[in-house]
Amino acid sequence: MSRYVQTIFRLLPPGIPFLKRPGSKLWALAEALSAEATRVGDRVTALLQESDPRTSEELLGDFERILGLPGIFDAYIKSESERRGLVIWKYAAREALTKAFYVALAGRVGYTITTDDISDDAETHVFSVTLPASTILRADCEDSRCTDRLDEFGDELIESVILAARPAHARVIFQYV
Repeated sequence: MSRYVQTIFRLLPPGIPFLKRPGSKLWALAEALSAEATRVGDRVTALLQESDPRTSEELLGDFERILGLPGIFDAYIKSESERRGLVIWKYAAREALTKAFYVALAGRVGYTITTDDISDDAETHVFSVTLPASTILRADCEDSRCTDRLDEFGDELIESVILAARPAHARVIFQYV
């Protein structure tokens, strides 16, 4: 007997029209209703597990979207456990304006950086991120135009990560040395 059959029978008024005998039509109706109630109850239990990013499977993409993570790491983080770890880390991060936060964030994706505050007033927070100039694109005579830069510095991954993590009022200046 399903866990909801007895609950359904307790909701019925007493009397001869509502005899609760196995094999009766009322019993069959209660079992049918109980099957759906069991399915809904199991789904509610699963939803409670989904509400926590540590155990979420179906809603992991929604956690990434809410935390501003989709698209940034698509080319670099493939496994679900790496995605979950990043979601948990961002979800639990409370110190989004500290230097340690950005240093740890860069470390999560394999970079070593330093940060310095440039300006910190009530309206705008400006800070710099200094990292090695490992990505240098140099112009050459065969593939470049005269309007192209001679040198370009940048690393799309780390810049995207830092920009996605910063608060809306903060400005970031990237320095490659």
